[in-house]
Amino acid sequence: MRLIHQNLKILEQLHWHNMIKVEGHGNLFRDEDSGAIMNLDHSGYQEYVKKRSLKKKEKEEVQNLRSEIEEIKSMLHQILNDRK
Repeated sequence: MRLIHQNLKILEQLHWHNMIKVEGHGNLFRDEDSGAIMNLDHSGYQEYVKKRSLKKKEKEEVQNLRSEIEEIKSMLHQILNDRK
């Protein structure tokens, strides 16, 4: 109930009379003037931001591992070349 109240406040600030509910989507509204779609699902957005951050962190970890593997390979090549 509180979330609905917050969404209505947001819509009032965005000139509610210019907003049309998108059929079949409870949290989506279309601005008649610009055609922009607005998603008022705050918790869904927070979950998206969280997942995006986690994915970015995982990507950085993979890149760091690749870099470390390349460094190890380089060291191994150097050791093998020093033995010759």
